[in-house]
Amino acid sequence: MAGGGKETPRQAMINMMYLVLTALLALQVSNAVLDKFILLDKTLKHSVQVIRAENDDRIHAIEKQVEERGGKERDKAIEEKVHQVHDKTNDLITYLQSMRDSVEQSAGGRDPETKKLKKPADYTDQMAYTLGSPIRPKGAGYDLENRLNQYAKDMNQVLSTLETSGDSSQTPPVIPSIPEEIVKDMGSSVDDHSGKHVNKDFAHLFFENTPVVAVLTLITQFQSEVARIESEVLVELGKQVGAEELRFDKIEAVVSPEASVVAAGTKYKAKMFLVASSSTAKPRMTLNGSPIKVVDGKGEVEIMAKGGGYNKEGIATRSWNGSITIKGPFGDTTFVIKEEYSVAKPVIQVQSASVSALYLNCGNELNIQVPALGSAYDPSFRAAGGEVIKGTKKGFITVVPNKAKVTISVSNAGSKLGEEVFRVKPVPKPDIKLVSRGKPIDLKNGAKASSLRSLEIRAVADSDFKQFLPKDARYRVTQVEVTLARGKRALKVIKSRKAKVSLSGAISQAKPGDRIIVDVKKVQRRNFKNKSENVRMGLQIFTVPLS
Repeated sequence: MAGGGKETPRQAMINMMYLVLTALLALQVSNAVLDKFILLDKTLKHSVQVIRAENDDRIHAIEKQVEERGGKERDKAIEEKVHQVHDKTNDLITYLQSMRDSVEQSAGGRDPETKKLKKPADYTDQMAYTLGSPIRPKGAGYDLENRLNQYAKDMNQVLSTLETSGDSSQTPPVIPSIPEEIVKDMGSSVDDHSGKHVNKDFAHLFFENTPVVAVLTLITQFQSEVARIESEVLVELGKQVGAEELRFDKIEAVVSPEASVVAAGTKYKAKMFLVASSSTAKPRMTLNGSPIKVVDGKGEVEIMAKGGGYNKEGIATRSWNGSITIKGPFGDTTFVIKEEYSVAKPVIQVQSASVSALYLNCGNELNIQVPALGSAYDPSFRAAGGEVIKGTKKGFITVVPNKAKVTISVSNAGSKLGEEVFRVKPVPKPDIKLVSRGKPIDLKNGAKASSLRSLEIRAVADSDFKQFLPKDARYRVTQVEVTLARGKRALKVIKSRKAKVSLSGAISQAKPGDRIIVDVKKVQRRNFKNKSENVRMGLQIFTVPLS
């Protein structure tokens, strides 16, 4: 729940889905990302089927227990509540399925041959259905919010009628409002496209500017949430007739993952349990041979998803082994589980002033982010062909290349996410400009000797380079030789280590037709570390005719 405490698996999943959705709105949605939503939707559908199958078994167990206890009036009343809960759940899940069908149709439906959505990235038509239009001011998203709220109220009404033993630990849970809890978990205060901080209601938070394929995944998530609530209520109803103590003649090991597709660098999480198990069974469970925590008969599976080995769709297959051991009348019974899951290659975003190429021996500032990881993003970087300097914010680094190509490896929590390769280009040479009295000298037409009392030699950085890396584009002339020449003779030679040279002593000897020859011997560049390095300029000689 929002407000502190350890984050539940449901909250973590909702938060990750919302982060991915907001990333989709900020980027051009690629087919690869859409395909990953299709995989996620498929996994959630499987989760709904598994939970609903468990709930059917619970209902049959309660019915059997009521029959074995003689069909007492009190037990019959509990059985009637069980059927009411199941009917309301069926109605809501059926409504959610009808929403799925309507959203699909709003985007043109599916291709009859491939069975794929015709416009998976479209969101305009689905918004008219979910948020409303001039013809229909309130869309289906608002009706969904009302139905979800009513479902929670109905379930709490059923739970409020149950008998308790006085033990606070046995008090039935309170089912929160699904829309209010999800909005609270995610936070309804978000930035719009202009950067303005705004509050959004449930419908806009989920359906505004959201691609059809993502909307379908969200609807399936709501079905999963409803099925989970039904499960909680049925467990409490079963306790009223002692159904939690039943021993079934058929026991099956089941795995219910939160998601079979996870981003590299995040945790794969799942629940591993027996369909007919209860908190009194106290099974022992292992993950890849090591014991794991068991709560209410369910083992908590957590695996750090490792990247690498991706196929052309950016998916890598992983697996894990588990076991569940229970005590029976004739000794222990162990069930063995082997489960596969998929690891999706995360999308690495790189922002830079000049992302197409980096400059050699310069401090190229990069912002490398992986939106799918959200708050779990705590990256580390390594560079082949250069140095990486970590910035003050997550993902902000300075890369100093020393070779023609730099490969930056991105890892998160020790798991490698991927690599980004950059070309490296040399720093462009600065232009030499001769200036007198603050104005450039016209080398073609020359200057009047009487006005040329001083000369400043400037090294001017390439404009694009200076725009991208201003801290590395600081130049100065550190050695120059200025000669007053007449014909083939040098009348006066001035050597200076400063860019500004006084010509007073030489210009007094000048006559029309003489010339000033400037030979730039040495130029230095100061980099982002405030260290100076010599610039290879080649022959830099300039002649100024005197008149």
